[in-house]
Parts: sequence; C-alpha cells; structure tokens
Amino acid sequence: MLVPLGILSVLMLPLVVNGEFFGFIGFDNCEEARAWDSAEVDLLKAAAAAISLAVERQQMETVLQNQTERERLMAAIAQRIRRSLDLEAVLKTTVTEVRQFLQTDRVIIYQFEPDWSGTVTVESVGSDWRSLLGEHIYDPCLIVESCIQRYTQGQVQAIEDIHTAGLAPCYLELLQPFQVRANLVIPILQGEKLWGLLAAQHCAQARRWQPWEIELLQQLALQVGIAIEQSQLYQQVRQLNANLESQVWERTQQLQQSLDFEAAMKRITDRVRGSLDEGQILQTAVQELVQVLGVDCCNASLYDLEQQTASVYYEHTLAGWTQRGQVLQMSLFPEIYPQLLQAQDFQFSSRMPSARESQVTMLVCPIFLEHTTPHTVDQEVLGDLWLVRAAGATFDGIEQRLVRQIANQCAIAIRQARLYQAAQSQVAELEKLNRLKDDFLSTVSHELRTPIASIKMAVQMVEIGLQQQGLLPAASEPETTPPEIAWLAICEFSIKSAIVKCA
Repeated sequence: MLVPLGILSVLMLPLVVNGEFFGFIGFDNCEEARAWDSAEVDLLKAAAAAISLAVERQQMETVLQNQTERERLMAAIAQRIRRSLDLEAVLKTTVTEVRQFLQTDRVIIYQFEPDWSGTVTVESVGSDWRSLLGEHIYDPCLIVESCIQRYTQGQVQAIEDIHTAGLAPCYLELLQPFQVRANLVIPILQGEKLWGLLAAQHCAQARRWQPWEIELLQQLALQVGIAIEQSQLYQQVRQLNANLESQVWERTQQLQQSLDFEAAMKRITDRVRGSLDEGQILQTAVQELVQVLGVDCCNASLYDLEQQTASVYYEHTLAGWTQRGQVLQMSLFPEIYPQLLQAQDFQFSSRMPSARESQVTMLVCPIFLEHTTPHTVDQEVLGDLWLVRAAGATFDGIEQRLVRQIANQCAIAIRQARLYQAAQSQVAELEKLNRLKDDFLSTVSHELRTPIASIKMAVQMVEIGLQQQGLLPAASEPETTPPEIAWLAICEFSIKSAIVKCA
C-alpha cells in the first residue's frame, strides 16, 4: 500500500473516540528512511489526543443537537395531537416533518384490514420516488402468525439493505417495485391491538439506521397510537352526539307531526261530522287525507256484501290516473278483502298498471262499525280507504293511526247520515199517508155532501107540506105529535149533523 505512494518512512497513531476506533493520524517521509524520535512521537500523540477530543466534542454536540431536535419534534407532534382532532391532518404533518428530520426518501403509515392486508393511508415522499399513497398491499409473508405476533409485541424491523439482509423472496418481491433499499418498520399499537405500521424507507442507497432514529420512530408510533385512540374516541363522541341530536330531531318531528295530525284530525272530524250527506263525508275525507299526508292518491269504496263487491265512488288524486267508478269482485283479491272484512288495516307494495311508476306503496284501512251486545262485539264493514304513494315511501305508525281515526269518524258519520236518511224516508212516507188520508176524506166529503143536501131538502119539503095540511103540530103541543112526525124530526137532525161533518 505504501510503495505506490512513495512513502519510505511513516509514524502513525490510531484515533480513538469514546472507546471506538475512529481513524489514523501519521507523519510520512518520502525522500529517505527516517528514525522517529520520542519528541516526534509525543507530538503526534498530543495531536491525536487533541483531534480525538475535538471529534468527541463534535459528536457530543451533534448528539445533543439531535436530541434537542428530537425532543422538539416529539413535543411539537404531541402538542399537535392534543390540540387537533383532525387525525389525517396531524398524521400528514407528522410524516412530513419526520422525513425531513431523518433525511430519508419516504415515510408512510400503513393501516391493517381484518384479513391483514392493508392500505397506505398517509405518506411523505420525495419527488424522485414513487408514491404509495392509497396503495392496497397484501404481503403473504406478513400474515404469518409469528410475524403478526412479533409486531404485536412491539418488535422493530430495521433493514440496512434489502439485498443483503437475507429476506424471504416474497418480501423482497414486495419491496423492490416500491424502490425500497433500506427499511425501518415500527408497529403502531392501539392498546394491545396491532393497528398498523410506521415505516421509514430509504430508496437511493443502503442506510444504517441509528439507535436514536429507531427510538424516535418508536416514540412517534406511540404518539400515533394515542392520536388514533383519541380520534376514535372523538368520533364515538361525535357519533353519540349526532345520534342524540338525530333522536331529538326525530322526536321533535314526531311531536310536531302529532300536533299537526291532531289539528288535521279535529278539522276533518268537524267537517265530516258536520255533514249528513254520505257522499260529501267520504269526498271530504279523501281530499283531506291527500293534503295532510302528501300522498299521490286516496279513494273510498263502499261494499255490497250481498254481491261481494267493492265500488270506488269517491277519489282525490294528484297523479295522472284514476280508479273512480271501478267495481271490484272481492273473490278476485283473496289476499286483501278477507283481512278488510275482519276490520284489519295493512300496507303493501304493488304494481299499478295505470300508474306512471311501476311500483307503489298502498295503505288500506276498513271503514267499519262495532255493534256491542252483552256477550259479543260484531263488526259491520261499510267500505274502505285506499292511500297510494310512491314506492319506497312507507306509512309510519302515526300516519296509520290517523287514517284509522279518520276511517272511524267516517263510519260514525255514515251511520248518522244513513239514520238521517232513514228518518227522512219515514217522514216522507208519513207525509204521503197523511196526504192520502186528506185526499180520501176530501173525496168522501165531496161525494156525500150532495146527496145529503138533497135528502135534507126533501125532508124540509115534507115538513112544509105537513105544516100546510095541518098535520104537523105546533111546538107547544109535543104530546100530541104522532110518532111519524117525531121520526121525521130525528131524521132532519141527523142529516144536518152529517152535512156539518162533511163540511
């Protein structure tokens, strides 16, 4: 080694820094051989000691500086985690600062899936290297139970050069496309659960990872685990608050809906019960239900139980189709009318051939009366209400109760209307009978008045004739009156009475 350099004589001493071999310091003589005296040796030893001390001081300053920077970095990250609840923003800033501090090519955070595959969720990478952000990675070597267990126990993987580290072929094939040359992997634990990995990767060349770098990433992984747990707790609190707000809002909406339905129920009841016209009652009901519930169509049918038919008489629709005037045979719909005849309401999804939409949701509610006896309760079904709205929009419990109450009010109003109509029919029949009686009496009176008047005249002529012949005694001599004359007087009195009654 010395001959090509032209060195004939050399005095060389090792440089030892902190107990470790650091380098050499020496004197070279190229002109001639030389014997080094003790003064030269002492001078070289002093120089070596001075250099070693200077190197120690420099290394100490570097260590202190790195330690201070690490502490500053960790304090900044910890403070950022405490102050911010935006986990993604915190982690992005963290990997960026760590990459700059370590002067490495890529720093990533890798999150596991339940099948131990995973995704790169956060990344800081140099412009010369491939980005892995969002990359879904499945490492067949990683899913080995022993490997997962080691990471769960906090084991660190520090690889200086993937080509000389004796890695499994599957792992080497995974890292090479990502341009990784040196890899430092720290597990991220959430409690006792392995959440993911924090990895610092050097791509340009092999790199020996220093103990303080490993310690830094371990502390950082611990802070990331705290940040993840804090974020998840915050998300749980937010979700609980959101659920509570949603429940309060839903409850408020239900209360408001109940108040609106109660007001609508009173208005509809007043209108329905205020009429004795059956047609007006049902038409009012279907119109109000369309407006209050916001359905597409509502119609009312009346039953003919003898013919087993249901006829659609009343309807209010906002759609471009109608069912008014249809007469349905109950036997053709065995899934519907048996339930309605048992006074049961229900909703279902069906296809409307005349509707624009192929599927609609229907609510069917019977209109029925209950007849209570000491031992039984009989139900008389008068008809039904059909409500139709777009498919997917069902009728909730409050809406169903409102429709039941409206149907009940319609049944009561229909019964009152029919009783009124029956009473009106009876009154009309009595008035007809009274007119017939008056006509009969008028006719009889007219028919009897003329012959009775003739008989009265004939009796009077007879009386005048008897008086002229002296056969009729004076009124002062009643005892001399013969029986024939008395009979004539009785006959005259009866005829006069009959005439008065006929008049």
